[in-house]
Amino acid sequence: KMEDEEDEIEYEPEEFIVGEKSYSITTVAYLPIHVLMKNQGQGVEISGQKLWCGSLCIIQYLINYPTIVANSLVIELGAG
Repeated sequence: KMEDEEDEIEYEPEEFIVGEKSYSITTVAYLPIHVLMKNQGQGVEISGQKLWCGSLCIIQYLINYPTIVANSLVIELGAG
């Protein structure tokens, strides 16, 4: 493979379950750190196109312990 082909951002379908609901989204595939650094240097933003594991952990935790956020509005920003 040529280097440019290896550095292309690839997208893939991803499915996850939160509580009793199942979701399917298209997300950025795994990217090696050198590709992330190259894209950052070129001003390419991909972090908002990825479902990060930290987000899923927070969601599952709040489902398990709903009283923590009872009667509150919750927004998750950058839990990855």
